[in-house]
Amino acid sequence: MIYIAWILYLLLSMIISFLVRKIIKNFYLKKVLFSLVLSFLISVWFSVPGKNFLAPIPSIFFMNIIEIENLNISRIARPFFSFFIIILGIDLIYRKKPKN
Repeated sequence: MIYIAWILYLLLSMIISFLVRKIIKNFYLKKVLFSLVLSFLISVWFSVPGKNFLAPIPSIFFMNIIEIENLNISRIARPFFSFFIIILGIDLIYRKKPKN
């Protein structure tokens, strides 16, 4: 059952990212925003340091804001920026700029 939930979450993340991509007209802004949205939504990390439970970064971020007074952004920023660079690099390599 948990696999179905993760698959649905990833599919919904891809749909949201492609919808954001459709809205933007500028070629480079389209790539950067697509990479930002997709990496923000699909990045996962350990929900609690020292435990084996994975959770999406948005849920960890919002729960840290609500529950913890000293927010440790660096622990969830590393996987986010890793996914961002990978997705942006792949997108720039495989999608060439259209000729006008």
